[in-house]
Amino acid sequence: MGPDPGDRQTIPIRSLRTEYARFPLRFTAGADSDDARLEIAGTGTGTFHVGAVSLMPADNLNGYRADLIAEMKQIGPTMFRWPGGNMVSSWDWRDSIGDPTNGPRA
Repeated sequence: MGPDPGDRQTIPIRSLRTEYARFPLRFTAGADSDDARLEIAGTGTGTFHVGAVSLMPADNLNGYRADLIAEMKQIGPTMFRWPGGNMVSSWDWRDSIGDPTNGPRA
């Protein structure tokens, strides 16, 4: 949502359940902004938990930004360090296969 009241977009989710469920949503921002926010709010009684939120552009390529893929193709690297960062210390390659919504394998 932007700074003006007219910038807000509401997407209701109907039929919430007691068990885990996916609710994929799509929206298109009306304009670019350096002051935009994403708000997830509930109304009524009860509780809900948000497992993951992704602000991936619609033109993504298998979860990667199209502009990043184009740049990497232009550079032509021969090796990628993945996943990188501190998570490598506990990373197991088997956690990266399959449907990501099912989480890491036990």
